[in-house]
Amino acid sequence: MTTSLTEQTLVELNAKYLKSKPILLALETKLKQGLNDLALPQPDLAFALDFVQDHVTLFRFLDDCDFDESMAYGEIMDTVFWRRDTKIDQLAWDTIHPGFYVCDHQPTFAFFNKQDRFERPVVVVRMRHFPNFGELALSDTIPQFACLVMEIARKWTLELTRRNELKRSHDSNTNTLYYDSPLVLVSQIVVIIDISKSPMIPLEKRLIQELQTVTDDRFPGFFGSIYVMNFGWIYQGLWQMVKLMLSESAKSKINFPSVNEVKECIPKKIFYEVNPTKKKKVCQTRGTDDYEWTLETDTIIRKYGSGWKMETPLSLSPVTSPRSPTSPYHELPSSSPSLSISSYSSDDFYDAPGSPLAEEVELKHQHELPSQSTQRRVSDGYSSVYGTPGALTPIGIRSPSRWPVTNHPPVSAPLSTNHYFLDIPSFLASYFGSSSTSLYTAMSETTTSNNNYDGVCGVDLTYRLTNLALEEQQQQQQQQQLQEGQELLLDNVETVVVIKQQQQQEQTIGISRRYSVPGNAHPHFPHLQPSGTHANDSLKIQLRRSEQRLVRLTRRFFRLSFAYHGTLYWVFLYMFLRGPVEHSMKRLLAKMMVNSNSRTITLTSVGLAASFAGGLGASLSSSLGH
Repeated sequence: MTTSLTEQTLVELNAKYLKSKPILLALETKLKQGLNDLALPQPDLAFALDFVQDHVTLFRFLDDCDFDESMAYGEIMDTVFWRRDTKIDQLAWDTIHPGFYVCDHQPTFAFFNKQDRFERPVVVVRMRHFPNFGELALSDTIPQFACLVMEIARKWTLELTRRNELKRSHDSNTNTLYYDSPLVLVSQIVVIIDISKSPMIPLEKRLIQELQTVTDDRFPGFFGSIYVMNFGWIYQGLWQMVKLMLSESAKSKINFPSVNEVKECIPKKIFYEVNPTKKKKVCQTRGTDDYEWTLETDTIIRKYGSGWKMETPLSLSPVTSPRSPTSPYHELPSSSPSLSISSYSSDDFYDAPGSPLAEEVELKHQHELPSQSTQRRVSDGYSSVYGTPGALTPIGIRSPSRWPVTNHPPVSAPLSTNHYFLDIPSFLASYFGSSSTSLYTAMSETTTSNNNYDGVCGVDLTYRLTNLALEEQQQQQQQQQLQEGQELLLDNVETVVVIKQQQQQEQTIGISRRYSVPGNAHPHFPHLQPSGTHANDSLKIQLRRSEQRLVRLTRRFFRLSFAYHGTLYWVFLYMFLRGPVEHSMKRLLAKMMVNSNSRTITLTSVGLAASFAGGLGASLSSSLGH
């Protein structure tokens, strides 16, 4: 790919990126909503949200899906789960195989080295330093290293793009023009592969497939140009084999340029150096600034290849002291700093008694003010509290000094200003009918007449009796439903048993009629009957059984002949064609190839006969599904 074509491609990508900004924002919002709806742990959710905020990566997926938002959404969500299962957040330079990055100042296999003329990061791969993995397969080590390289490239290109966007925004605000790099988007990388002195590496089909999955499905649109240096004729066979496994877009990005051609895109200080003693340009893959890779000087891998760390969530601030227990419940003021919800997302839902904020408030109250709350509760108008079994609410017995001095029935204050008032007679009538109204009237009269008596509060007792009546009715309804369900289940079981008995009787009657009445049709599968069933059958039935057995054996042999890709059938077919067909081909070739010798004609006829037999056998084998 020449410089003009490369620049044109980058300009088009940059224009698409700037034009699709609203689409990227909408896609990010949709992805965040989808992730919040999932029951992901907090670290996984934070890691996924950090990934979907990368607009450069979202643009790569969107461009790979031809700007189909629904398809891009599915691909990105699939990649999010893949990143979680593969544990990309824990992937770092010191967690992969130690053969890639060692600390004893040995040359490394691949590293990032500056940028090209279009600000694209450059990856230098030196095949002569290919690591030795011992007994491990390449497919167990190389894909993990490839994921690390692609993740570093993702983080670096994101930072470069955001820096360019800030510069562009600053220049637009100050009415200045930025001429050095008019492009904002940096979404591609450049790979330089030096295969000089490369060892013989056995390629595995599984390795190539996994690398294709990583580069095409999980990190699409990253590779801009791939330059293979020092390519000789000895690698032609390897390239022809690898080329069959690559897509057309991948093959179009691989180039085998000369030094002068690469200099158009790669700066001089990255691509080659000048030997000051011999005054001769030596093809290298390091820069003129005498940069020699070491793990200590590699700032890129230290910055972007050390894994992902979750930011520490904000903790809850101290909770203020609760209100006086004279109120029916402890309510926190709206201006209290403890109500900050920065640590809890608005999309997280909890049951009221089990929310983390309520649990922390309750624990803090229990630890800080255990004695005060008890003393206030006892001395604040309640002489004693009796417990009830189960989940029933206890009723407080007020002391006579706290009772209201009035001739009207006492009415309790509502629990909250947000609650609705209920008309007790209508409420009871809606559940128990008209009798509940009379019951409430009687209780109210009793309460009114005995309001000066030292006993239980009338309103509390009314609510208590109402709750007991409701619970009793609910228990009766549950028992009734349970009995109805058991009766229905028994009816269904009896129906199924009767149907099965009828079916068995019909099958028994049909079989007895089939073998007892002459002239009826014989069973369609007599070979499935026991061995002694047809001992006394007629000769016609025995011949039919023999015919079916012969047909089954023929089918098995026919299928076996096409097994192993039709090898057995190919051999038999070739033996058949070796006679008249080969002789006819030989005569035809003798007429067509007049100037050829007899040996050439014979070998050609044998090859054509074998090819014809193999093609026919393979076609028949594939048509039969083998």
